[in-house]
Amino acid sequence: MLHPQLRIDQVAAPYDQVLPPGGLITMAALPFTIGRGLSNGLRIDHPDVSRRHACLRLLDDYYWVEDLGSRNGTLVNDLRLSPGAPHRLETGDAIQLAGALRLVFLDPAATQRQSQVLPMR
Repeated sequence: MLHPQLRIDQVAAPYDQVLPPGGLITMAALPFTIGRGLSNGLRIDHPDVSRRHACLRLLDDYYWVEDLGSRNGTLVNDLRLSPGAPHRLETGDAIQLAGALRLVFLDPAATQRQSQVLPMR
């Protein structure tokens, strides 16, 4: 089974030493929580990140992200999520936790998007 991944895009200093940009995080177990608390699948000890900030889960063959009522918010493609309202993810979506961390969602089972479709010969 292929597992979805999060590519680390940007991390606020000095936390970029622990989570270097370009690194991949495999979400082998879902739901997958992100936050400052020790029990999260991805822990980032940044003061702008809540203890339980956001959660990613699989529902009806789609991946969803949900803000868990964080103080400083979760954004997907620069749009702020309403707490408790899941947002469906597509591969390539950027997930940002406050001003601390920006991740790119990668679904290995997603159909690849072509820039141009040409007739078959």
